[in-house]
Amino acid sequence: MNIQIELTNRCPFNCDYCIRNFWNAKPRDITIDKVVDVIETFDPERIVLYGYVEPTIHRDVKDIIRIAKRRSEVAMVTRNYNFREDIDLLVYSIDTLSDLEKVKGYPVSMIVTKDNVDLIMKVAEKAKEKGIFEIEFINFRNYSTNRFKRVDTPPVGGGAGMIIDNVALRECLSDLKIKYKNARTIFLTPVGKKYNQKDAIRLA
Repeated sequence: MNIQIELTNRCPFNCDYCIRNFWNAKPRDITIDKVVDVIETFDPERIVLYGYVEPTIHRDVKDIIRIAKRRSEVAMVTRNYNFREDIDLLVYSIDTLSDLEKVKGYPVSMIVTKDNVDLIMKVAEKAKEKGIFEIEFINFRNYSTNRFKRVDTPPVGGGAGMIIDNVALRECLSDLKIKYKNARTIFLTPVGKKYNQKDAIRLA
């Protein structure tokens, strides 16, 4: 079981997309005793310290991390680019290219909304110019074999929802392996190996 603990509802940042722009909650921090109670109650395999806030402004954040690490893997997402702590997965949330340069070598996340959907393309273009990294976007609908170019299909045996069509995905990956012969293929799946900080740095 994975659990997410929000250490506080306070945040020093003022992001346009944040839900905190639309609510007026009283500033509160979770207590260490409450964190311990939650961990002992659920006995999780992974604890994620994240939310609509900045977790590192909690005055006891390092003590909480130490407590959590004794019981499970710990992951955190933060915009505090000066925060360095020995946890299993530390991800930095970025909004601009200058943010990206501050945390080079670490995994990053970006919040994409209808209002800033072009941001990821701009960051990718600038990052390529500076040699930080390069992203190529592939529309694998082009590899679909049906007349409507669909790339999803009902699950075998029935059930709710849709799944990715493995034929289109396979053809797309086969084409990319020819183009990028030495490239790694990373496929995310709930039954795969857990992605941790060591893997993030090794693959960066």
